[in-house]
Amino acid sequence: MAGAEGGVRQAVVGIGGMAFQGDRLTFAFDAHAVWGAGAKSRGTFHVWHAGPDGHVKAEYAGTVKCVFATAGYATVTGTVHIVRGDPGMEGTWAGFSVVGNSAPNRIGYGGQPWGDPKPGNDCTALPPYSPVEFGHYQVNSGGI
Repeated sequence: MAGAEGGVRQAVVGIGGMAFQGDRLTFAFDAHAVWGAGAKSRGTFHVWHAGPDGHVKAEYAGTVKCVFATAGYATVTGTVHIVRGDPGMEGTWAGFSVVGNSAPNRIGYGGQPWGDPKPGNDCTALPPYSPVEFGHYQVNSGGI
């Protein structure tokens, strides 16, 4: 779908997550891009890691640097700016891959908050290796 700037508009929005070793991981995205003469990405991501009692053990949020989507699959990368749990993660890289829409939702995540080094470039993330057990993601590829 062509945007007002003459490019292709893409987006990843939604909130979802899964159980993780008895805890709960939740990932939220409000990420948008226009690909064309000058690619522009914007938006936010937010990650919560809560214990079985609901107490938040760690929280990461940040700004999106790159969104790229195709056929219900998207990659979102960005910089962590709000941290609860480990302030040393401020300014680090995070990357996510999302399968959304009507397909069984899946997510992959990595980055410096989880002990991973920054990849060679933005718009690069691990494959969506984990099933999403609650919530839903909408991926708009703009027809790509």
